[in-house]
Amino acid sequence: MSIIKIFLEKPRILILFLVFVILVGVSSFNTLPRQEMPELAQRWATVIQTYPGASAETLETQVVEVLEIRLREIPEVRRLESNINQGFATTLVELKDEVSFDLVEQIWSEVQDKIELAEQDIPPEATLKLNRSTGPPITVMYALQWKGEGIPPVILLSRIAEQLKQEFAYMGSTEEVLIHGSAQEEIAVLADSQKLSALGISLQQLAKTISNFNQNHLAEILAWCGEESFDMTIIEVMPMGDIGGDKRYGQYLPVSEVRKDLEKKFTLKDLPERTSGPARYVSVKET
Repeated sequence: MSIIKIFLEKPRILILFLVFVILVGVSSFNTLPRQEMPELAQRWATVIQTYPGASAETLETQVVEVLEIRLREIPEVRRLESNINQGFATTLVELKDEVSFDLVEQIWSEVQDKIELAEQDIPPEATLKLNRSTGPPITVMYALQWKGEGIPPVILLSRIAEQLKQEFAYMGSTEEVLIHGSAQEEIAVLADSQKLSALGISLQQLAKTISNFNQNHLAEILAWCGEESFDMTIIEVMPMGDIGGDKRYGQYLPVSEVRKDLEKKFTLKDLPERTSGPARYVSVKET
């Protein structure tokens, strides 16, 4: 006699069997181990490789291939997938499913060791960085390309990239936004060497005076603007074309240093306001 026939002829047995299955299921569910903040095995990682000024071919032969050879020495690595661009590349590293949770940290430690070995065989200008993840990373890459006439305005493109970075950072589910190949913005100071000599001032003294002035007085000017309900605008020189040949001396004040100095005395917060240009706005909590 088949089981189905027994259930059809004796429905009470079927009901008791279903009740038994439900009770076993509820009991098993209640005894399952639970964690309020469960730890997930990080089976994926991305190795970010930068080599400023290198072509995609140079980056592939001198950095990416060296890294992949080292990583293939680890048998627990399931897959390596590289994406190469000019001056920048990423290599996806995936561990095998057979790697237990207890061994994950040990394997990633071995991966880091292989990366450090690879750093000894690549050009000193190149850098490698390991970023681990609990899931397959989804990366979108955008490139800014100058289609106008003349030499590309690298500083302008860098400012637009910074603006895009802030826009992407405000988007939900964005974990990290990186910029590669941006130029460091600086303020150029042009000096007449003959007039300085007549005054008995050297270029080093002038540079120190300018640096001290900005470090000591910009904060005072900002505080005064706050007291008088004024906005303060800092405008940077954007060198384009010929700006004086040998009259341009290497005396600069990086904008990043200006902000660092102001943040020693004030709390600066980036604002979402945007214009059609690359300008950025911040509020000062103390004013």
